[in-house]
Amino acid sequence: MEVGEAELDSWDGEAAGSKVLGEMPAPDSSPGVQSPLLAAWTAYREGRDKECSALCKPHLVAEPRGAGFWAIEGLLRQRRGAHGSAIEGFRAALAFGPDLPWVHHALSASAMALRDAQTALVHLRVAATRRPDIAEYHIRLGIALQESGQNAEAEAPLRKGLELTPTNPLIHLRLGIGAQRIHQHELALQHFDDVLRLSPLDERAHISRGAVLCELGRFDEGLAAFQRSIDLSPQNADFWLRRASALFSRGIIGEAIRHALRSVHLTPGLTDAHVLLGKLYASQGRMEQADECFNNALRMHPANAHTRISQAVMLERRGDLEAARSAVDSALVEIPKHPQLLLLLGRMPKTPEDRHRAIERIERRLVEDPPLSRDTKAQLQFVLAALHDREDNPSKAFVHLRDANAYRRSTRPFDRTRTAAEFRAISDVFTAEFLRNAPRSQVDGNQMIFIVGMPRSGTSLTEQIISAHPHAYGSGELTTLDRIARWWPDGDDTRPPVNYPGYFPNIDTSGLTEIAYRYLNRLPPGARDHARVTDKMPYNFLHLGMIALLFPRARIVHCNRNPVDTTFSCYLQDFLEGNAFSNSLEDCGWFYNRHRELMDHWKQVLPSYPIMELHYEELVAEPEGTVRRLLEFCELDWDPACISFHTSRRVVHTASYQQVREPLYTRAVGRWKAYAAHLGPLLRELAPHLETTETEACAS
Repeated sequence: MEVGEAELDSWDGEAAGSKVLGEMPAPDSSPGVQSPLLAAWTAYREGRDKECSALCKPHLVAEPRGAGFWAIEGLLRQRRGAHGSAIEGFRAALAFGPDLPWVHHALSASAMALRDAQTALVHLRVAATRRPDIAEYHIRLGIALQESGQNAEAEAPLRKGLELTPTNPLIHLRLGIGAQRIHQHELALQHFDDVLRLSPLDERAHISRGAVLCELGRFDEGLAAFQRSIDLSPQNADFWLRRASALFSRGIIGEAIRHALRSVHLTPGLTDAHVLLGKLYASQGRMEQADECFNNALRMHPANAHTRISQAVMLERRGDLEAARSAVDSALVEIPKHPQLLLLLGRMPKTPEDRHRAIERIERRLVEDPPLSRDTKAQLQFVLAALHDREDNPSKAFVHLRDANAYRRSTRPFDRTRTAAEFRAISDVFTAEFLRNAPRSQVDGNQMIFIVGMPRSGTSLTEQIISAHPHAYGSGELTTLDRIARWWPDGDDTRPPVNYPGYFPNIDTSGLTEIAYRYLNRLPPGARDHARVTDKMPYNFLHLGMIALLFPRARIVHCNRNPVDTTFSCYLQDFLEGNAFSNSLEDCGWFYNRHRELMDHWKQVLPSYPIMELHYEELVAEPEGTVRRLLEFCELDWDPACISFHTSRRVVHTASYQQVREPLYTRAVGRWKAYAAHLGPLLRELAPHLETTETEACAS
């Protein structure tokens, strides 16, 4: 349940209703005898509901003297959860008696409980206008506006409530939620911090703060905030589920499964927990368990759109495209405008006719009601760009790319200064002299193959080829190495990270050995049963110095691709998490240059460490010869399955999951040239690395 619904659902109008006496016309009573209205109100306040109802019943008449009893009867029905009949009572009170703000307020609470935000808004606006001095009316108006999707409009009444009650943590919480929804992440964090300053044990603020931190890509801080909420409310299944989802995003699958299972144990009917558990099992190739989880979720809620979409995504990513298409088509019959289904429809076209159908439906949905959020619109625009690209229509594709990337850039700006400082710190610590003299761990790491490079340079393809070998295991993009490095020695991400890599010169052989074993012990189940295990986290190119110390006999495969194809492919891709550089052509080129500089550094300071340069263009032009060289480097015998990698049923979760389902193709080589007229900023950044013909394109 969204934060705020609980407050609305549980509110029974009692505080506002205390004003009922003296404002409602009262029936006649004998001197010295308590009036029936006062008696009914007293019974209500003391929880004697049956007696209260009996006292009200004779006076529920369609005339002014019955107005007060209708109001109390409305409160009674509201307390029982009969919100529809409660609204009837409040409407009668307003029709036959004075137009009192508190009755409007009470009616709005039942309307919100019925998810009728529009009715609630009408009555809350009346209440707040008639009594601008009551903070509660403004607060509830702001919350109702948020729940109806009017996040920007909600700020004014919430701030009015804050002016009247400046120490109310609920207002800061709702202002934070509103800022988060319109992607003002830093402002949201300020408000959540204000909540925690006023109420340090508010688990809602911790969980909301964790969500914003994860949206900013600060997953480790987000995980710590989620853990704090669990510590405060360990029986809350949703908190365990939130942390499980964040762990999944960080690639920490085993721990994520434990959290998801705990969520299911606490609330067996929590559909989203079963769905997430299915995704987690699928990521480990445990397809029978994944199917069981999705089927459990569908049994509980057969029409649940999230479950059906998640199952279709799983089918698509494991290469079962026919089943995925069937699932999407079936769901679209019932929910034809659902944007996530349209995203899937746009990612699965098999023929030109399929592409035309997808383009038509998505473009129509962009302008149809109900309006899409800007974030969802950006996702659909990235898919449209890919469809138009396949249709050889670069002009239309680039219009969508430009708009979608501009939006993404506005919500998660790339920090060049911070990135440059991180790269510089790594090269300053891992010098040639330090690496010559530094101790090594006692774990040789001969089993490990680290596949590194720029995003979109062929790392997924390379892992898919190697993992098709019967003696190799593909672990996917593991965040383990980076996480252990930044939370040495215990991996406790609930505390601030250590100064990586500044502490590395002080670690001895035992410390390095400990880190190496921590890494190996967190590999996926079954991985260490194979002769070779791959970790294809592209950003491990930052950590080659650390890898050399932890695993002296490991191998590095550095994936290379034409600089413009690589960076433009990043610009084409909707990275929902991380890779903030990809939303700007200039930043794409700048980041590539920093990556290239660091790789040149590693070659200089690790001259004898086994690093293979694998070129994408050579791989697609001469598949068998290149694959043979790759397997030889990995000390694996030739196996023809490595050429037929696209037939593997392994689930792939990276941005390249579609490409690895096809045989090797050359259509992506030089794709950027069709867009050259739009790529001036990128080409200028990359000029030092371009061939003569590409430099000429840059000049033009």
